[in-house]
Amino acid sequence: MVGLAEIKLKIIVHFNQMLRGEYILTSKGLEDIRMVKFENNFSIQIGTQIFLANAFNACYISPKIAKLLIADLTTDSFRVPFNNKELNISEKRISFIFNQILEGKVVFDDFEELAFVIKLFEKLENNEMTKILWRDLEEAENIEELNVNNVLQRIKKKTALDQITDQEINFIAENFPKFSTSFFLELDESVFERIVSNKNLKLYTEDAFLDTILSLGQKFKKFLCYVEVQNLSNLKMKLYLENIELAAINSMLWESVKRRLLLKVEPSSKQQRIVIKSHSFKFESGKEFQGIFNYLNSKNNANAHIMGIVNITQSTSSQYHQCFKVIDYKWDDYWNSDNEINASILFDFKKAKVRLEGYSIRLSNRQGHVPREWVIEGSSDGQSWFLVHKVSFDKDPFSKSLLNTLYFDCKDNDKEYKILRIRQTGPNSTNDHYLKLTNIEFFGDLLEL
Repeated sequence: MVGLAEIKLKIIVHFNQMLRGEYILTSKGLEDIRMVKFENNFSIQIGTQIFLANAFNACYISPKIAKLLIADLTTDSFRVPFNNKELNISEKRISFIFNQILEGKVVFDDFEELAFVIKLFEKLENNEMTKILWRDLEEAENIEELNVNNVLQRIKKKTALDQITDQEINFIAENFPKFSTSFFLELDESVFERIVSNKNLKLYTEDAFLDTILSLGQKFKKFLCYVEVQNLSNLKMKLYLENIELAAINSMLWESVKRRLLLKVEPSSKQQRIVIKSHSFKFESGKEFQGIFNYLNSKNNANAHIMGIVNITQSTSSQYHQCFKVIDYKWDDYWNSDNEINASILFDFKKAKVRLEGYSIRLSNRQGHVPREWVIEGSSDGQSWFLVHKVSFDKDPFSKSLLNTLYFDCKDNDKEYKILRIRQTGPNSTNDHYLKLTNIEFFGDLLEL
């Protein structure tokens, strides 16, 4: 006969049809119940549903049930102490999930189901499985950097599990213009209020903030109180007054306030809110070099590097032309690095950030050394770098003639960076590591802080 200490139960965890892991539960807690007839049926009640299992499986998934059987060998049922609020998923899903657990599988499709599973194991006093689920989720969360694509899922998970969501709220507030109406409609109203009242809220304009709130529908109009009306344009001030709710205030007083607010006033220049000055530059065929650098050059009537607006540096000490000339679009020569692996040229926007959507490169293939493999990378501090775009060609991308221009699209990028660089990642057309460039231009959003 196999001793209880030698028995092990495999638990397989699935989340949204993806295998999260396989775990072996020990037989801890079973050593003291050798008198129990494990083949007897045992009923477990969750809400209005009753599940039948043999006593062995019931004890294995629940140290609580094991303790009850130790105290009374005639015990044949247990009601899991859930309240109605905690049973916030359908009975059909509860039945499926618990039957899977009895078969050694933990399956859940969303964070509400995960919250149910964790609470179930807590009420069954299965600390081992509870710790496994918490640890696995925390590891998954720590691996993935918070971004616009995963922040909603993380808020839903933390809300379901009664965890603090301050980090996610701050992230949305600081990146408010990046999120769509459909995103905000998936949030609880209490979460939305925490965002719009957050001290770190950043906006393009107060007008745009008003439009966002109104686009969310009638029940979100209660948040119009967070619009700073002194920063609205005259046109938007009228729209604001047309949508404000009057029921909660004295109508005569409100009419007086309206007459005052409808006076023509300019938006206050002494704003307390952090406002991002945004300029968008979209690529157009035939205008390959009318983007961000061209704007900065024209605005300052000189090369933006020379004027100290952008700092352009190279990874090598090459003296063949100064690298800042690559944003001078009347220049038809070329800059190249030394012959070194991972040669790069770096663009630091100092008091601005760029959300890159694409870029143009111009150079000549007359003397070879044409890049075939490179990456565009972004950074906020010059230390940690993140991939924005990757290029790899089997043959020369630029024809062997006069100056050639190619445009590369990277609209999937949704992050803005203070520093961008182009770094060569493989041998060039001459099979060495000189990085060669005549001109480069960036397209996307320029965010001046």
